[in-house]
Amino acid sequence: TFFEAVQSLLSLISNDDNLNANGNIVLFVLLLRIIIGTSIHPRLNLLTGTIQRSLDDLWHTAILLLLVMSAFGLIAHWRFGGNMEEFSSMERALQTQMEMLLSGELMDGWNNNNDLIVYTVMFAVVGNVLILNFVLAIIVEAYMAVMKENEEKVFEMEFLTDIYFSLYAQLLGLMNSWPSHNRLLMALEERPAKLFVGFNDLSRTGLFRTQFSAVSFLNYYAGFDFLEAKL
Repeated sequence: TFFEAVQSLLSLISNDDNLNANGNIVLFVLLLRIIIGTSIHPRLNLLTGTIQRSLDDLWHTAILLLLVMSAFGLIAHWRFGGNMEEFSSMERALQTQMEMLLSGELMDGWNNNNDLIVYTVMFAVVGNVLILNFVLAIIVEAYMAVMKENEEKVFEMEFLTDIYFSLYAQLLGLMNSWPSHNRLLMALEERPAKLFVGFNDLSRTGLFRTQFSAVSFLNYYAGFDFLEAKL
């Protein structure tokens, strides 16, 4: 019947809305995975590294912002809620304040009432001038710390260059029968600590099939300046 067809159509629309909502969640999760994946390389770790270093301070700033927004919202709803649509409810007051905080623009008619002028100026000073600058200072400080840490990592190079040398090392390893890095590292750690690792040290591990294999390994990694021992 007609009503059954309408009901079926409404059900299809509802299912489509649910599918779109779930798809939106999946896309945001994938976006988050991509952002987290940038931490694989120090030069790409600027975003995730900055967030990680500033997370504790940002968390406490968020608590401070919540308290300030709630206090200003209660004042605005109590004082102006009966006359202004922007503060007619606590939810509407918080929404109005968030719009002022993020846009930096004052609401229309903010200078029509002395009490409203005082409220607006105080909110602009505390919210826009102080708290937002606190957040900016926290992020900049964390970013500078990440940059300083990257400068001290002499072993890393540009992202694409690192990819090239990593793939090239894998190819040479297959061609020259190099052992895996983990096995070689474990074998060297079992030996007495030394400042230099030479041909004899590699041969004694028993992981290289031929002398040429060990020599090719040394020749390849000798080309990286950061692997030279610092006396």
